[in-house]
Amino acid sequence: MSQDVTIADLGALLSAHPQALFLHNQSVLTRGAAALLRRAWLAPFAGYSGVHLAQAGGETKLFGQVQRYAGSPLAALVYLAPQAAIQPGRLTLIVEHFLKTLGAYGVQGLFAEVDEHSAASAALQQAGLSVQAHQRVWKLSRAPGVPLDALGWQPYLSRHALAVRLLHTALVPAQVQHLSCGSTQRQDSYVCFQQGQLAAFADVQRGPRGTWLQVLAAPTPAMPDWLTELVLRLRPRRNRPLYIAVRSYQDWLEPVLEGLDADPGPRQAVLLRRMLQPVKVKEVQKMAQAASMEASSSIRYPARTQAPMDER
Repeated sequence: MSQDVTIADLGALLSAHPQALFLHNQSVLTRGAAALLRRAWLAPFAGYSGVHLAQAGGETKLFGQVQRYAGSPLAALVYLAPQAAIQPGRLTLIVEHFLKTLGAYGVQGLFAEVDEHSAASAALQQAGLSVQAHQRVWKLSRAPGVPLDALGWQPYLSRHALAVRLLHTALVPAQVQHLSCGSTQRQDSYVCFQQGQLAAFADVQRGPRGTWLQVLAAPTPAMPDWLTELVLRLRPRRNRPLYIAVRSYQDWLEPVLEGLDADPGPRQAVLLRRMLQPVKVKEVQKMAQAASMEASSSIRYPARTQAPMDER
């Protein structure tokens, strides 16, 4: 059985927090683990905060937290705690509980990021999540010692939204385009135009513990210079590093990051479980009626002849 976390469960939840397994890189790397764990207190106000908590019983309870994002059809599985309690049966209960709860908010799926060959990855897949893509997160703690040359990056503005959407459609494989989820806040992001066309987009999310960067661009010989300029603009430092997420379909960026002395993280799997969309009874009735009318219009019955009357 899985259910929402109540005030009576907060003691067990706090005891489980030190053994939490984090499954959303952007949140934990930019805000810090402690800040995410403190958000458990916001769960009763999920309608406003987007934070949801659930638990599955047993000798040791398994707790999970998800985060909704305004304008995104997907929610992030932020952490599971404690790691020792992660097993497919309990995890399935928690995932299904979240999907049922989140459906009321228009969420269509739940995703998680985890080391590819870990036991947690296997448990998540047994709970119904499937691998959609792979990624690696690179860490850069200092900016390169070169002067800043303005090569085309400019702050993202709302009028760039259509161009970014078209670039995303052109460069991201169709089967994984739905994975572009998370915060829709782009006030710190950048765009790069070349000859009047959008050539690259840099999704930037800042936090007190670090800066998150995901670059979308086609392979070009100019990318080392573009990325160097972008790093200089974001000014990474030891106490607030820059984290660059590179999905498998953009892995040509990895040699460029090696040239900037960035440190690679482990290869991760990006997993997703979609929910089935309910269909209203009225819609089913309309479809059935339309199908019935179409079927009846295609059937031709022989003309009925009047039976002769008995002669008296």
